[in-house]
Amino acid sequence: MNVASLLSDLPAGSRILVIRLRSIGDIILLTPTLRLLNNWRSDLRVSVAVEHRFRSLLEGNPTIEEVLALALQPVACDVRRRPTPPSRRAGWDAPPV
Repeated sequence: MNVASLLSDLPAGSRILVIRLRSIGDIILLTPTLRLLNNWRSDLRVSVAVEHRFRSLLEGNPTIEEVLALALQPVACDVRRRPTPPSRRAGWDAPPV
């Protein structure tokens, strides 16, 4: 299933939630995507969930019905950190094929 077919099949006035909690760059890049979505399906009611500190980046955006600001607790480790793969530890620039 692709997103375009899913969105086109939604009834008029459907509510959708876009979750973009962290990463200021991704939140800023989300703006043109929301504008395109609104141009295509202006009947959709779009809410966006972000970390509280990024709320102001999206407030006042006419394509967003609601900005949900979440107060997130810091985590003990950064789950985005991944161990260095063996191919990189061995000095390869790309994994073996």
